[in-house]
Amino acid sequence: MTMTSKAIEARTPRHLLDRLLDAPDPTLAVQRLEPRILHQLIRTCGLEDCGQIVALATPEQLMQVFDEDLWRSEKAGKEDQFDPDRFGLWLEVLVDAGVEVAAQKLAQLDFDFVTAAISRHIFVLGAGSIVSGRDVDEWGVDSEIGGYRIIARRSEGWDALTAVLGCLDDDHQEFFQELMKRCFLLSTDYVEDNGILYDVLAPEEQIMSDVAFDRERRREEQGYVTPAQAVAFLESSRHLGQDRVRQWHHSTLSYFRERGDQEPASAQGWTPPSPDRLLPGQTDGDRPLAALTAQLRFVHEHDEVAYAKRVEELGYLANVLMAGCSFDSRRLSPIEASEAVAAVCNLGLESWRGVDERRQPQAFLAGQDLVAVFRIGWSVIYEQVCLQTARRLVRVLSDLACDDAEVQEQIADLAALLKRQIAAGTPWRARDSLDVIAILDTPTWSTLLGLVDECPVVPKQIGKPADARPALRVAPDVEFISENRQVSWVREFLEFLPSRLSG
Repeated sequence: MTMTSKAIEARTPRHLLDRLLDAPDPTLAVQRLEPRILHQLIRTCGLEDCGQIVALATPEQLMQVFDEDLWRSEKAGKEDQFDPDRFGLWLEVLVDAGVEVAAQKLAQLDFDFVTAAISRHIFVLGAGSIVSGRDVDEWGVDSEIGGYRIIARRSEGWDALTAVLGCLDDDHQEFFQELMKRCFLLSTDYVEDNGILYDVLAPEEQIMSDVAFDRERRREEQGYVTPAQAVAFLESSRHLGQDRVRQWHHSTLSYFRERGDQEPASAQGWTPPSPDRLLPGQTDGDRPLAALTAQLRFVHEHDEVAYAKRVEELGYLANVLMAGCSFDSRRLSPIEASEAVAAVCNLGLESWRGVDERRQPQAFLAGQDLVAVFRIGWSVIYEQVCLQTARRLVRVLSDLACDDAEVQEQIADLAALLKRQIAAGTPWRARDSLDVIAILDTPTWSTLLGLVDECPVVPKQIGKPADARPALRVAPDVEFISENRQVSWVREFLEFLPSRLSG
């Protein structure tokens, strides 16, 4: 039995779980799932309802799922941070499936990871240790297990944690002793001569840094890029001269050089999906992506090696957007990132003539990588949509007069902020301050929010004249920019901006 991302999206959560658990061999069915599919299943159904499923997963599956699920970054481009509360929930779910199972899973995971995760939940001291001060007053929960005094650093997951530690002491003694010794060494650095616990621990931060590094290495092997690499790539792609179009950013070169040392995916039995399955909107006709679809179909039919490379490049670019690009003041989801990459590449193909006046042959993508195509589209979106919108808005706001003194002051503040962000090359960082525009014209404000974004969007069905007022929808149905006609619509929209905002 196989399960794909589309299958997960199409079915109800309970049906997905029942399908796995009702299989002739549920363990084999779960362990055959790709880790990313298992993680998507957990996200779709909810971790609390997936205890029976995760209890059947292999340690390798769990580590890759943890790499995704236990690390958080509120903003794109920022380094992910370990989420100890989420780890506590995982412990509770595993214990609900059976404390022996939970203990066995921990004992099979990477030891440094388990140490770093557990040490975020407890202090470990010698049995009978007397620790004065705020540890008892603030945390207030402790227990003695296996000759060690365990003090809670956070209350979430405490019962599950002590149950697992007790089971490790009983059934996995060697692992338990090594874990406690390591946590004990970390905890002793919290204790001064007077026995008071402190909140900052350099060795603990070091082990978490080591765990984060190992996670980053594993993710790079799977095709992910770091936030810093993604931000640098996207920034360099915004400012392309014609002589730099085909030059890859150094992080991209490094990525594909390392990937080139690995066994080809095709040799591992992987078959890339067809263009109709790969590209969003091809089944419902909602987003034609005509240029990209036609090119990929030709390559798919005539050069499977080149097609596999193009698919890998699309995956790389989607990971770049997820790691380094904001959208609507948050991170892009995997589906959104895939849609955005396809749109930008389609726009890049349409805009390629500005770089090469020769007509693109049907086999263009057989020899041309999609990274360069994306970079062209990304520069067009930045220069002609995001930046152009911000500049036009500054000019319009500077000439705008309002009878309300408070509103006029907010308009002036917004214009000043936009100028600073334009100078910094980050106009989208002013989008959260566009609320004053809603006072002047709500539909225009809604559209501007989409245009002054790091990954801009336009309203769907933009065939109406740009001077026609859209329906009053604060959250319109939008789509990523994939065609030059949409860029032209933006120019027309901006031309009529003064009349829209002046009423």
